[in-house]
This record gives sequence, C-alpha cells and structure tokens, in this order.
Amino acid sequence: MSSSDVVWRARLVFRLSLRDFLVVYPARVLLSSMVPQALMQVLFLVLLGRMLHLGDDTFLMTGALAQVMVGETVIAVADVLVDDKDSGTMPSLRRGVMPVGLVAALRALVHGAHGLVLLVCCLLVDSLLLGSPGLILRVLPLLPLYALMALSSLGLGLAGAAVATGRRSDVLVGNLLNTAIMLGSGVLVSLGHPGGWLRTLTELLPVTHGLTAVREFMAGRSDYADVGWECVVALGWFGVMAAVLQVQSVRARRTGFDEFA
Repeated sequence: MSSSDVVWRARLVFRLSLRDFLVVYPARVLLSSMVPQALMQVLFLVLLGRMLHLGDDTFLMTGALAQVMVGETVIAVADVLVDDKDSGTMPSLRRGVMPVGLVAALRALVHGAHGLVLLVCCLLVDSLLLGSPGLILRVLPLLPLYALMALSSLGLGLAGAAVATGRRSDVLVGNLLNTAIMLGSGVLVSLGHPGGWLRTLTELLPVTHGLTAVREFMAGRSDYADVGWECVVALGWFGVMAAVLQVQSVRARRTGFDEFA
C-alpha cells in the first residue's frame, strides 16, 4: 500500500467519523446541551477552587479547561470502540488493510477536536463571567499544548475502552480514568513531588506534564522538558491501545470468538 493510499484511507476514516459524530451530536444538541454543560462545569470547578483556596484564577482555570476537555477525550471516546462492538463491524475492520488501532486513533480525533472546541468556548465565556478576561489572551497562544494533552488523553481513553468494552464496563472505566486525571494530574490540587508509586502513577497520567508546562509558560518560564514527556505519555498510551487490540485480533482468529473480553 503506497503512501498516497494511506493518506486517502486516513482521510476517508476521519471524514466518515466526523459524519457519524454529527449524526449523533448535531449542532442543536451541541449548542443546547453540551456547551452549556461544559460552561457550568468549568464555573463550578473554578468557584470551588476559590472557596477552598486551592489557587489563583490562572491555576484554577488552566486546570478546569483541561478537565472539561478530558471528559470528551477519556469518557466519550469509548464510543469509537463501543459502536463497532455493538454493530458487529469489528470483524470487518480486522480484515481490512489498515490496522484496527490506527482506524480507532483516526476516528478518535473527532472527539479530541470536540474537546478542544468545548475548551475554547469555556475559555472565552467563563473567563468573562469570572471577571478574568486577561486569561483569554494568555491561554490562547498555549492551545497547542492543550491539543497535545487531548492526544495523550485520547490514548488513555482508547486503551481503557479497549480493555473494558467487551465487559460492558466502558462507562465505569472511563469515569475512573477521568477521576484519576482530576486527582492526580494537578487539575485543581497540586500534589507537589510525591514519592514512590504515587509519583510513578502521576507521571504516567496524561495532562500531568502538559498542564505543568502550560502553567510554567504562563509564568514566563520555558518548560520544554514537560512538553517532551507529555509526547512520550501520548505515544505510550496509544501503544498500549494498539497492543491490546492486536492481542484481541490474534485471539479472535485463533478461537473464532470475536469479543473484546
């Protein structure tokens, strides 16, 4: 398969996934339900942080924006694999030219883009409602870092979904991973420099390094090391997802039992 064929197939997968997403979430649903929910979530997190004196508005807003994006990239992204599971199309994907993991990653990009759209809406509206309009111009140049966090969290979300979908526990696993990111990645509470297994866990979580980099850059300090580590975390979780799907494909061919579990 030539490089032009790969590009054509990748564009086709993304285009079809976008059409599928817009059928499930048309514009009226996005504007009347999902955007208001995201706005209220960011407001709640920032106001809660203010009440508990967890940090200033810069610290709280940068974390809340990441968390509202993660709701899409870790929880909702499970639909990518759930749809194929419920529709019975996974066997056809396994017989296709492109690896199943690559197809899943391409389809997940729509959810990553949706998470970033929600993030931008919350930044523009909530910054004004909270009386911190200056945050808009400070955060906008750092959107590429949030895009990187979207990719790394998509990898974690797909890895969790690959393991959980066949057991009908994708919602539970997605919410547990979302909670782990909220508590361990410094979204509202900075863990400082924990030791032992807790440090290892936080280092492996998406958003941890990316959010640290965002806050360092906003403070006027360069932090390219954390940007690099966020890239490593993203590659690692996509690798886990691809490995899990490959093991499942091999088992399905060997046993004839085409299930995720």
